[in-house]
Amino acid sequence: MLKGTYVNQYRKTGTGALILRYALTGTKAELDKYKEVQEKAGFLRLHENGAPLFFVGAYDATGQNRLLGAMINIAYSHNPANGTERFILDTGAEEMQLYAQAKALIPQALATARANAIMYRAQPQAVAAPVQAAAPSVENILDNMEQGAGVEELEGKPIVEGVEP
Repeated sequence: MLKGTYVNQYRKTGTGALILRYALTGTKAELDKYKEVQEKAGFLRLHENGAPLFFVGAYDATGQNRLLGAMINIAYSHNPANGTERFILDTGAEEMQLYAQAKALIPQALATARANAIMYRAQPQAVAAPVQAAAPSVENILDNMEQGAGVEELEGKPIVEGVEP
Protein backbone atom coordinates (compact mmCIF):
# COMPACT_ATOMS: atom_id res chain seq x y z
CA MET A 1 0.00 0.00 0.00
CA LEU A 2 1.28 3.44 -0.91
CA LYS A 3 1.90 5.98 1.82
CA GLY A 4 1.48 9.70 1.34
CA THR A 5 3.38 12.37 3.24
CA TYR A 6 1.85 15.85 3.42
CA VAL A 7 3.69 18.39 1.25
CA ASN A 8 1.42 21.44 1.10
CA GLN A 9 -2.02 22.69 0.13
CA TYR A 10 -3.52 25.17 -2.30
CA ARG A 11 -6.85 26.56 -3.44
CA LYS A 12 -8.13 25.28 -6.77
CA THR A 13 -8.53 28.00 -9.39
CA GLY A 14 -12.16 28.66 -10.23
CA THR A 15 -13.82 26.73 -7.40
CA GLY A 16 -11.62 27.76 -4.48
CA ALA A 17 -11.68 24.19 -3.17
CA LEU A 18 -8.90 23.38 -0.71
CA ILE A 19 -6.62 20.68 -2.18
CA LEU A 20 -4.02 18.79 -0.14
CA ARG A 21 -0.87 17.53 -1.84
CA TYR A 22 0.96 14.37 -0.70
CA ALA A 23 4.27 12.87 -1.88
CA LEU A 24 4.01 9.10 -2.24
CA THR A 25 6.33 6.36 -1.05
CA GLY A 26 6.04 2.61 -1.46
CA THR A 27 7.61 -0.32 -3.27
CA LYS A 28 9.06 0.22 -6.71
CA ALA A 29 6.23 -1.87 -8.24
CA GLU A 30 3.55 0.21 -6.45
CA LEU A 31 5.11 3.51 -7.49
CA ASP A 32 5.54 2.32 -11.09
CA LYS A 33 1.87 1.23 -11.22
CA TYR A 34 0.77 4.59 -9.76
CA LYS A 35 2.84 6.48 -12.33
CA GLU A 36 1.48 4.32 -15.17
CA VAL A 37 -2.18 4.84 -14.17
CA GLN A 38 -1.79 8.58 -13.56
CA GLU A 39 0.19 9.12 -16.77
CA LYS A 40 -2.45 7.24 -18.80
CA ALA A 41 -5.11 9.55 -17.31
CA GLY A 42 -2.94 12.63 -17.88
CA PHE A 43 -2.68 13.48 -14.18
CA LEU A 44 0.88 12.49 -13.28
CA ARG A 45 2.66 15.19 -11.28
CA LEU A 46 5.99 14.74 -9.55
CA HIS A 47 7.38 16.37 -6.43
CA GLU A 48 10.70 18.21 -6.72
CA ASN A 49 12.37 15.12 -5.16
CA GLY A 50 10.90 12.92 -7.94
CA ALA A 51 8.17 11.27 -5.86
CA PRO A 52 4.75 11.10 -7.50
CA LEU A 53 2.13 13.40 -5.97
CA PHE A 54 -1.34 12.48 -4.80
CA PHE A 55 -4.00 15.21 -4.63
CA VAL A 56 -7.11 15.04 -2.45
CA GLY A 57 -9.78 17.56 -1.55
CA ALA A 58 -9.80 18.61 2.10
CA TYR A 59 -13.58 18.17 2.18
CA ASP A 60 -15.62 15.17 1.06
CA ALA A 61 -18.67 15.30 -1.22
CA THR A 62 -20.97 16.16 1.71
CA GLY A 63 -18.81 19.11 2.77
CA GLN A 64 -17.36 17.38 5.82
CA ASN A 65 -13.71 18.00 6.62
CA ARG A 66 -11.72 14.84 5.92
CA LEU A 67 -9.44 15.48 8.93
CA LEU A 68 -6.42 14.07 7.13
CA GLY A 69 -3.12 13.94 8.93
CA ALA A 70 0.49 14.23 7.88
CA MET A 71 0.44 10.63 6.60
CA ILE A 72 -2.24 8.93 4.51
CA ASN A 73 -2.72 5.54 2.87
CA ILE A 74 -3.46 5.20 -0.84
CA ALA A 75 -5.10 2.08 -2.22
CA TYR A 76 -5.24 0.72 -5.77
CA SER A 77 -8.73 0.28 -7.21
CA HIS A 78 -9.58 -1.67 -10.37
CA ASN A 79 -13.04 -2.03 -11.87
CA PRO A 80 -13.06 -5.19 -14.03
CA ALA A 81 -16.44 -4.29 -15.55
CA ASN A 82 -15.05 -1.32 -17.46
CA GLY A 83 -11.31 -1.75 -16.92
CA THR A 84 -10.79 1.53 -15.09
CA GLU A 85 -7.87 1.76 -12.71
CA ARG A 86 -7.32 4.43 -10.11
CA PHE A 87 -5.78 5.12 -6.74
CA ILE A 88 -8.02 6.24 -3.91
CA LEU A 89 -7.66 7.50 -0.39
CA ASP A 90 -7.80 4.54 2.01
CA THR A 91 -9.65 5.78 5.09
CA GLY A 92 -10.07 2.37 6.72
CA ALA A 93 -7.38 2.95 9.37
CA GLU A 94 -8.69 6.41 10.24
CA GLU A 95 -12.25 5.14 10.48
CA MET A 96 -11.16 2.33 12.81
CA GLN A 97 -9.26 4.85 14.96
CA LEU A 98 -12.31 7.14 15.18
CA TYR A 99 -14.51 4.13 16.01
CA ALA A 100 -12.13 3.09 18.81
CA GLN A 101 -12.11 6.65 20.20
CA ALA A 102 -15.90 6.84 20.11
CA LYS A 103 -16.21 3.40 21.70
CA ALA A 104 -13.87 4.46 24.51
CA LEU A 105 -16.05 7.51 25.22
CA ILE A 106 -19.29 5.51 25.62
CA PRO A 107 -18.72 4.37 29.25
CA GLN A 108 -17.90 7.92 30.33
CA ALA A 109 -20.99 9.28 28.57
CA LEU A 110 -23.20 6.65 30.21
CA ALA A 111 -21.72 7.38 33.65
CA THR A 112 -22.34 11.10 33.17
CA ALA A 113 -25.93 10.48 32.08
CA ARG A 114 -26.55 8.24 35.12
CA ALA A 115 -25.01 10.79 37.50
CA ASN A 116 -27.13 13.56 36.01
CA ALA A 117 -30.27 11.44 36.41
CA ILE A 118 -29.45 10.70 40.06
CA MET A 119 -28.69 14.35 40.78
CA TYR A 120 -31.91 15.42 39.10
CA ARG A 121 -33.98 13.00 41.21
CA ALA A 122 -32.18 14.00 44.42
CA GLN A 123 -32.94 17.70 44.02
CA PRO A 124 -36.34 18.94 45.18
CA GLN A 125 -38.26 20.05 42.17
CA ALA A 126 -40.04 23.38 42.31
CA VAL A 127 -43.66 23.01 41.35
CA ALA A 128 -45.60 26.13 40.53
CA ALA A 129 -48.78 26.49 42.55
CA PRO A 130 -51.91 26.87 40.44
CA VAL A 131 -52.97 30.47 40.14
CA GLN A 132 -56.55 31.09 41.19
CA ALA A 133 -58.45 34.28 40.73
CA ALA A 134 -59.45 35.85 44.02
CA ALA A 135 -63.18 35.45 44.62
CA PRO A 136 -64.88 38.82 45.31
CA SER A 137 -66.19 39.20 48.81
CA VAL A 138 -69.86 39.84 49.49
CA GLU A 139 -68.99 43.27 50.93
CA ASN A 140 -67.26 44.30 47.69
CA ILE A 141 -70.23 43.18 45.62
CA LEU A 142 -72.66 45.15 47.79
CA ASP A 143 -70.45 48.27 47.73
CA ASN A 144 -70.20 48.10 43.95
CA MET A 145 -73.98 47.71 43.62
CA GLU A 146 -74.61 50.75 45.85
CA GLN A 147 -72.21 52.84 43.78
CA GLY A 148 -73.80 51.64 40.55
CA ALA A 149 -70.60 50.06 39.27
CA GLY A 150 -71.28 47.85 36.29
CA VAL A 151 -74.82 49.11 35.86
CA GLU A 152 -75.60 50.78 32.56
CA GLU A 153 -78.35 53.23 31.91
CA LEU A 154 -81.08 51.45 30.09
CA GLU A 155 -82.80 54.59 28.75
CA GLY A 156 -86.01 52.85 27.96
CA LYS A 157 -84.35 49.85 26.31
CA PRO A 158 -85.86 46.50 27.14
CA ILE A 159 -83.83 44.37 29.60
CA VAL A 160 -84.88 41.27 27.75
CA GLU A 161 -85.62 41.54 24.07
CA GLY A 162 -89.29 41.40 23.27
CA VAL A 163 -90.32 42.53 26.77
CA GLU A 164 -91.09 46.24 27.21
CA PRO A 165 -90.14 48.01 30.51
